[in-house]
Amino acid sequence: MINNEKAIDMVGVMKRFKGLTVLQELSLCVLYGEIVGITGANGVGKSLLLRIISGMVVNVHLCGVN
Repeated sequence: MINNEKAIDMVGVMKRFKGLTVLQELSLCVLYGEIVGITGANGVGKSLLLRIISGMVVNVHLCGVN
């Protein structure tokens, strides 16, 4: 069975803390049933991304949207 339903669909996500841009124009699409790994160096925003996905971080902006 092929399921093309999106479990996560984020486009142009941006997050700033105290004037510092910590995520810029991030896009991510994950389909139900997919397994995705998030890797990167320390301080690049992996944990922040997971907190945004889980709803623990508020005031996330979409690039180009006021």
